[in-house]
Amino acid sequence: MNRDEIIKNCRILLVAYQNGELGQTKMPEESHPVFADNEIEERLVYFTLPMALNYQRDSYKLWQAALATYNDQVTKKVFSLSGAAVMNSVDLRECLTKYKLALQPNRHIEIWQKIAKTIFQKWQTLENLLQAANYDFLNQELTSQEITDFFSEVNTTFGTSFSTWDDIRNNWRDEYAYLLVQFEVHPEYCLYTSCKAIEPTYEFDYQMLASENGVDARQNGYFNPIGSNANVTDFPAPSINFLKRSKYKVIARAIDINQIITRLTQKVSKYFPKILFSGA
Repeated sequence: MNRDEIIKNCRILLVAYQNGELGQTKMPEESHPVFADNEIEERLVYFTLPMALNYQRDSYKLWQAALATYNDQVTKKVFSLSGAAVMNSVDLRECLTKYKLALQPNRHIEIWQKIAKTIFQKWQTLENLLQAANYDFLNQELTSQEITDFFSEVNTTFGTSFSTWDDIRNNWRDEYAYLLVQFEVHPEYCLYTSCKAIEPTYEFDYQMLASENGVDARQNGYFNPIGSNANVTDFPAPSINFLKRSKYKVIARAIDINQIITRLTQKVSKYFPKILFSGA
């Protein structure tokens, strides 16, 4: 395809876009305030923090919520790194959930504040962070003590003089992977720590699935995992009114109702022995 054909096709696409023939062409993040040229930090924070909450959710609704939160003078303060870093959790939760920017009232608030606090304490602004990394995430300079210690260990152990991540990538050795984890600078280390934090729940799930009968499950607390004080004394037999309203109403006219109740109770008891509901 020559230059003229490319230009012709581009013009056809442009006309189609202007006429709305391409369907939905507005990107989610186009829902944003109009920033002045000197509002660099405000723009950086606005497009950074909401992305931390953009997991398995409608991106259009996320950015609509972000815009509403920013335009509200009461909730706008969450977009200040210094403010969000020290804001009490109740106030921060109220601001982030007002327009549903945060959907999880605990986890999302924790994520937002942790990012704001880390950036503010180490670099004060996002602009300073980007400058420290030379505006290149993949080739960032040493910006934390953990990373400094990692490079020091690599250079001491292997006799190298690395100072950038490109040095590590271009001269990769499998041993580096263990050091990345040891010094907590592996790019997926946060996922590892998150899994470790809930490791006891995995064991609980495994033991619950391994229970072969209801009696053992009850004795091990799997029928009451949150320690509720509620006491179920017995499994209720189906009422006559329920049977008359249910799919058994035709049978109820042909068979003695007591027989139906007895049969249903026997079937239920087969799977849920009475001991489960005795409260003992």
